[in-house]
Amino acid sequence: MPPVSNLIAASLRSVSFATKWATVAANIPEKPRTLPTAGFPLVEPDQLIEEEEIPDYKHNPDRFYPVQLGEVFNERYQTIAKLGFGTSSTTWLARDLRDRRYVALKVYVHTSRAHRELPFYQHIQPQLKETPPRGRVNIRRLLDSFQITGPMAHIPRSFSKQHS
Repeated sequence: MPPVSNLIAASLRSVSFATKWATVAANIPEKPRTLPTAGFPLVEPDQLIEEEEIPDYKHNPDRFYPVQLGEVFNERYQTIAKLGFGTSSTTWLARDLRDRRYVALKVYVHTSRAHRELPFYQHIQPQLKETPPRGRVNIRRLLDSFQITGPMAHIPRSFSKQHS
C-alpha cells in the first residue's frame, strides 16, 4: 500500500484538476436553446398587439426592431419572452449564454435621438460602489450596451437584477 502522503498528494491533484476543469467548463458559453414552436395559440398576422397599437406605429413600423423569440444578440443574449414595451423600447427576458444567467434586454427604437440612459448609468456606476447596500438594491445594473447592425440601427442594453 502506498504511503499516506502519496495518497493525499494524488487526492489533491485530482481535486485541483476537478477545480480547473470546472473553471474551464464554466467559461464555455451555453448553446442557444431551441424554443417550442407549437402547443400554444397563435396571433393572426393582421391582429395588432402591444406596441403595434401605439398611434404612431402605423406611420413608422420599422421604428421598433422586430425581435424574434430565440433570437441571439451580440453572440450572447438569447431572447426567451417579452416583458413589456413603451414608446421608446421593448424589453425582453433573455438568457446570457456566456455568463449563464437571465437578464433583461432593452431594445430601443431606432428613431430615439436622445439616449440619456447610457450616460446616466455611466455617471452613477462609480457612486454605486460607495452607496450603502440599502440604497443600491433599488438600482438595476447595466451589463452591456451594443448596436444591432442593419439598415435601421437599434441599440439594445442588458441589465441584471439590482445591485446587492
